[in-house]
Amino acid sequence: MTEAIGHNGHREQLERFLANIFEQDDALLSLKGEYMAACKGPRGRIKDILAQVREADINMNAFRELLQTQREDRKRQARIEAMEADDRDAYEILEEALGEFGETELGQAALNRHKMRQDDETLNTL
Repeated sequence: MTEAIGHNGHREQLERFLANIFEQDDALLSLKGEYMAACKGPRGRIKDILAQVREADINMNAFRELLQTQREDRKRQARIEAMEADDRDAYEILEEALGEFGETELGQAALNRHKMRQDDETLNTL
């Protein structure tokens, strides 16, 4: 019969497990710190660019909305480019079929819904 976890005979083993996990936690924290430090440069440059936009007397609310829209478009395009060729072809056919409707908010929702279904089907085949 196995001994209960935490019994004195398992103390060293439990301490080793915990020590190993804490060592990995420390490694993760170190990586996170390195990542955050590496991000400071680009984030600082973005902040400087936004200051230049403000100095150029451009409406900041409008610019931030434009920036957010452009960022979302870039992410969407990257997702499309990452699709398998047949999925990308199907997406383009659907987008073409929608025509101008595909550019509306409702059309985009339909396209996103199709993409989610394709992702679900892919996951179900794994």
